[in-house]
Amino acid sequence: MTQARGEVFDIGYQRYRGVREGRTRALKTLWSNGARTSLGIGRGLFAKIIPGFVFLVLLIPALVFPVLNALLGGDGGFGDAIPGQDEYYTWFAFVFILFAAIVGPELLIGDKRSGVINLYLVRPLTTTDYVLGRWLAFFSVAFAMLLIPQLTLFVGLALGAESQVDYIRENWANLPRSAAAGAALAVFATTLTLSVSAFVGRRAIASVFVIGLVLITSAVSAIAREEMASENEKWISLLSISDYPVYVNDIIFSRDFSGAISGAAPAVQQLPEFVVWAAFALSVALPAALLWERYRRFAL
Repeated sequence: MTQARGEVFDIGYQRYRGVREGRTRALKTLWSNGARTSLGIGRGLFAKIIPGFVFLVLLIPALVFPVLNALLGGDGGFGDAIPGQDEYYTWFAFVFILFAAIVGPELLIGDKRSGVINLYLVRPLTTTDYVLGRWLAFFSVAFAMLLIPQLTLFVGLALGAESQVDYIRENWANLPRSAAAGAALAVFATTLTLSVSAFVGRRAIASVFVIGLVLITSAVSAIAREEMASENEKWISLLSISDYPVYVNDIIFSRDFSGAISGAAPAVQQLPEFVVWAAFALSVALPAALLWERYRRFAL
């Protein structure tokens, strides 16, 4: 009968000699993973379909509108009905909020259900770092998806103009305005979606809650305007929270309020701009505070 023999080799304690990148590296990794998750990279085909489809919905009109504008003519003709950069987000704000509601919850809820968040916090990360990294990841994807079609639209309209130089000189300000309006929409959609996701345990429930909140507040606003006295109509119109990014877009481009989901734009037009800005700021600050507070006390 033979007996197995084992040997122990004492190679001594080996110190790590690589680069210690610490907290910054952990944040970059968290952001990179969140961006990939938002785009469905490294996941199944279905996870890639939704962001890809929404991006095409946003991009294709930016390719088509300049062609229609050139064919129909923009000086008093049918081309005036083609949306420009100042109207672009008002057309697609609701679609984009739906995208955020469907895709955004994956960043937080997936980590909670699988317990991966515990592994993240073993690294030199605080819970605030974790929330910030996830928020920045989805915001980056959202902002890029909104800005790329606007850049495409600007280039297309410039190429279709009689004088490209004159068009760029007269309309260059639309680029920073588009960036600012797109950032406002991305901040709103990202913060609202992740805030809801922090309090529920299933992605489907988070998505339904966000979509329901958008639709219900719009419906309540429309119904209340019909029932309330006319002097209160402008204040009742602010109940539709999903319209706030559209109003901000209109303020940035110095145009009359339009395109609101609830149809409340004419009533809100009667309010001072600072009231609209305050409503938008509150719609972002309150969910952000709830999101941070939810994770601040997280314990392993």
